[in-house]
Amino acid sequence: MKKTNIRLKNYFIIDDKKKYFLSPIKDLEKWKNIQDNDLYSYKEEDITENINSLMKKHNIFSNVNFFDEDEKKLINISQKGSGG
Repeated sequence: MKKTNIRLKNYFIIDDKKKYFLSPIKDLEKWKNIQDNDLYSYKEEDITENINSLMKKHNIFSNVNFFDEDEKKLINISQKGSGG
């Protein structure tokens, strides 16, 4: 079992023999301080199929933070002033 530099919605992912599992960790410093032999206690949902699909779709396999397209939100920014 090992840590990855892949995230899903800001949560770090654990690699266990080419199977990917979501962890509850978002904080980089906490992630860095976890020892590989302690990862089992942080292993949550199996997201192997989802992560493999996203990596192939975007042709990126490391140093990435994936967000589902379904969860994109529209942000309206109101402009103040006349700009002139």
